[in-house]
Amino acid sequence: MQVVTGKVERPSHVPEDLVLDFDIFNPPGLTDDVHRVWKDLQLHAPRFFWSPRNGGHWIATRGADIEAMQANWQIFSYQSITLPANPTKALPVESDPPRHTGLRAIISPLFAPDTLKRVEATARALSIKLIDQLLPRGRCEFRSEFVRYVPISVFLSLVDMPDADTDMLLELAEIRVRNPDPQAREKAKRTLLDYMGGLIESRRSKPGTDFLSRVIHGTVDGQPLPLEDLQNMLSTVMFGGLDTVASMTGFIFRYLALYPHQRARLAGQNPIPMSAVDELIRRHGVSNTSRVIAKDVVYEGVEFRAGERITLPGSLVGLDDEKFADALTVDFDRTNGSRHSAFGNGPHRCPGANMARMEIRVMLEEWLRRIPDFSLDPQQPAVAASGAVFGMLRLPLVWPG
Repeated sequence: MQVVTGKVERPSHVPEDLVLDFDIFNPPGLTDDVHRVWKDLQLHAPRFFWSPRNGGHWIATRGADIEAMQANWQIFSYQSITLPANPTKALPVESDPPRHTGLRAIISPLFAPDTLKRVEATARALSIKLIDQLLPRGRCEFRSEFVRYVPISVFLSLVDMPDADTDMLLELAEIRVRNPDPQAREKAKRTLLDYMGGLIESRRSKPGTDFLSRVIHGTVDGQPLPLEDLQNMLSTVMFGGLDTVASMTGFIFRYLALYPHQRARLAGQNPIPMSAVDELIRRHGVSNTSRVIAKDVVYEGVEFRAGERITLPGSLVGLDDEKFADALTVDFDRTNGSRHSAFGNGPHRCPGANMARMEIRVMLEEWLRRIPDFSLDPQQPAVAASGAVFGMLRLPLVWPG
């Protein structure tokens, strides 16, 4: 259940015509097509506006501004990217250069091409196994029974851990990303930090060749990282990979269930072109993180004050008609579909973007090879969530027996 916060007073420097009562967690008219709700905001809201919800914060609505602000960490700092702010840092993302640069370098090997090639086999094998189990039933709840298992299995293979903790980790990830109660989110984070601490200690006493062992022995400016930083980095990698990929893939499959001609076009291609995957990601971006304004500034005629928060909806970059003609339409012949900001841009662009793209393509290929004809279950509605990360919370699908 979403918690709708009360409204706060408008700061004196904010013009009345730039105030809009918009709750990012519960926008008006929310349906299972949350992207159309936010697209309507982009079409009708000011370029920048101030919302009295969730403690009071700014929201940017135009793609060009969002990309420029995402890259300008000197003014729009990454020191806190959630609303409300979490007590513990999600490293390396909640840091600015130069510290961010050093922290990011430690996890970069995780996403090297040779690593992606190896874990692709893991993603493909699990996708085939799960789909073959679901196929005879003629129906499934896509999120809970399929899509959330692939990213967690990829992560566990990277850190050389068994699958026994999968369900526990998935539950913690769901609370951490979806629960509107900051205390519940922090409790889930602390539980995961303790879990990561155990992994770290085991690798310190018995190092291996896996990614986790390499991270533990990484340094920044010649100094090893303290335990808390290691715990935060590993949990961020896991949370980011799990929820972003699962949510984005859920929205993509909802779209394909509604548009059989597009589904048939993809099903007829093997391998599916990465340009088609990028176009689907562009249309279905899920990230809408916030920033802390680091100093007083007048930006494009709007006065922002140090310490204020601003939400930069990366999902709206891909939906902006000024950058992508007829942006709500999925066009597999679009030539600039990969130039979205679904994974951010600038120095903080998600280092796992290529891994996410690979996982989505693998799931599409193996699903469409076995279940090329599917639709939304008319008896059970799909359920989507808005917020810092859009979520496809329930996606019941059916197909011919």
